[in-house]
Amino acid sequence: MAQRAVCPGCGAPIDIREETSIIHCPFCGSANRIVRQLRRAEPLFSWEMPEPKKPDKESADPSIWSFEELLYTLNSRRRPDLDNEVLRAMDTWKHVNLENLQWIPALLSSLAPLQEDLATKATGIIGKFLCSQDKELKNKTLQMIPGFLLPPRGCLSLLKATALAGAASVRLLIETAVTTSKRGEKEYAEQALRAARNAMDRGGTDETKAGACILLHNLFEFDQFVSHWVLGFLKLRFDIGSRDILGETLEVLDRAVKE
Repeated sequence: MAQRAVCPGCGAPIDIREETSIIHCPFCGSANRIVRQLRRAEPLFSWEMPEPKKPDKESADPSIWSFEELLYTLNSRRRPDLDNEVLRAMDTWKHVNLENLQWIPALLSSLAPLQEDLATKATGIIGKFLCSQDKELKNKTLQMIPGFLLPPRGCLSLLKATALAGAASVRLLIETAVTTSKRGEKEYAEQALRAARNAMDRGGTDETKAGACILLHNLFEFDQFVSHWVLGFLKLRFDIGSRDILGETLEVLDRAVKE
């Protein structure tokens, strides 16, 4: 998909495509390098999250409750004996819609206190939103996650679920790795990097190449831990015979030598 930009040489509008690293202005002929940089995804929701209400009739069968009522029961901890049933009832495609999107932040905020097995089931619900064929629903869900991805709010299962959004989640996961690495949380940073790799692998060759280009063009802004992982990732791709990003790699290294 082409994006619009302005030529720095003559000011004329030019189209930029994802697979292009050098573009020539059709008006003045100047060559311009496209630099892909990490950009923070800002949340779309207000931090004043709505409070889910309790079920009108606290039946022993959570399958008949609404998403809001299920979430209330999970977050209030009134019936921890129903946790598995509640999460099973929430984890159905019938709840994956724009109406229930407003409750995702409240679900995200509930992850940290949950035991690992329950957190995994809860993030599986979020994963369904991220796997939706509705692009609006998928993108809005992804933009709700940044405020909850870093520890102590974040958890490893949320990293894995975020990767289900594919290439769209690579910037967010890499930014998470960079931040946690600088904070000395190397294990969490490594898990974020693995999730970024899984996100790239979920798409086709074009998505993998786009993700690799993001890593390359930000390589010298990363700390040593993340840079080492990125270089290892690129080496592995070359070792298995992939050459689709060879040109990008040489361009970045050439720029580094000149700088």
